Amino acid sequence: MTTLQQFAGAFGTSVTTAVVALSQAQAGSKGSVATAQGTRLALMLMLLFALVMLAAFFASTKDKQAD
Repeated sequence: MTTLQQFAGAFGTSVTTAVVALSQAQAGSKGSVATAQGTRLALMLMLLFALVMLAAFFASTKDKQAD
């Protein structure tokens, strides 16, 4: 595993944890509903990051194929 993969995993874990904690703090409790809402929001955020990375990958490979 490369350092970049380790960094990406740590970043994803940190962002997910922060989103869930923020959701719980805004709800004023650490109940299961606030945790589920935070987890759902974190999943959507990670999917958005994945789509951006996928688009960047295809854009970079398209440029290389044109050369």
